Amino acid sequence: MNKIVGEKYMLIGRKFLDIVQDKHPMRRLTAGLMGRSGLARLFKIKIKVQDYEIFFHPTGHGSLYWYDPNFGREDYEFISSFLKEGDIYIDIGANIGMTLIPAAKCIGETGKAIALILYPIHLYLLHQMEKLIIQ
Repeated sequence: MNKIVGEKYMLIGRKFLDIVQDKHPMRRLTAGLMGRSGLARLFKIKIKVQDYEIFFHPTGHGSLYWYDPNFGREDYEFISSFLKEGDIYIDIGANIGMTLIPAAKCIGETGKAIALILYPIHLYLLHQMEKLIIQ
């Protein structure tokens, strides 16, 4: 019994040490707390990413952008420099639309941005992002 309790405390200690030694300890801690406690679902928390905003959601990508808003900057810069007005952009496995959003901004109303989404939760999250951007 004592061995099991000791191992549990060691695991908690290692996780705490990982958080304390992290580059952004408070962001990491709050992302975990908001996701696990369900607070992220109660509040609409906006995250500024490049030149647009998204809602925080405790998915992998939502937590990543909360932790580091510059995550995916290289993708954003490539898409912004490559696409032009009227182009067609297809995002296969769009997840929450983090490359679809800048692509749609580049191609404008004369272009087409198509997202292929595999999971219903990602479709819901993409619709939430779309509502935020249109406002």
